[in-house]
Amino acid sequence: MQGENDFKAQIEALKMVLSEHPDARFSITGGEPGLYPSHVSEIIDTYRKHSNNVFCSINTTGYSKELNGLAHINLSYNDYVHKSPIDFPNCTVQTVVENPTIEYIKEFMQMEADNFSFRFLSGLEKKDYSVDIWNDLQNDDDIDIHTFRIGDFFVYATFDYMGKHARLTLGDMWQQRNNDYKDGYSNIIIHPDGTIGTNWR
Repeated sequence: MQGENDFKAQIEALKMVLSEHPDARFSITGGEPGLYPSHVSEIIDTYRKHSNNVFCSINTTGYSKELNGLAHINLSYNDYVHKSPIDFPNCTVQTVVENPTIEYIKEFMQMEADNFSFRFLSGLEKKDYSVDIWNDLQNDDDIDIHTFRIGDFFVYATFDYMGKHARLTLGDMWQQRNNDYKDGYSNIIIHPDGTIGTNWR
């Protein structure tokens, strides 16, 4: 991310992106969106007015309940940030794990929530990842796999456990930045200062 917050420039950048990509899925991340609930509301209104409103979500630590009702909430949860999912009805509880195991996933899903997202810790350096968890998910009788997909820089699975839904994602940031998309891209980033970038560049 680059630059200081320029809310007006962010709105104009979003309109420009949506004029070319009206079916874009939109995710608001941080910093912490809960610090600016009125701006988040305005930027979501802009998304809905200038797109086909395919999907919109907010990634938050749970700093502000004012985000409730604006879009789907992805509630970050870790050793440092752990707001109750009860304060954000129907949210997805998300966490980042360096090397997820089936035991960790099952224990984490005991939490009072219905939707979960587990992501591998990924940085900008090249690295190898263990494939054990993918095999363990497929071989566990308590897990009901719905989707298993491999893409150009990601692998993900969606599944149910104990009547709860979850997703496990490995999105390799190094691979995404170094793929040769020619003139294309896998995602568009609007930076705090309104600058538009692609593929986390």
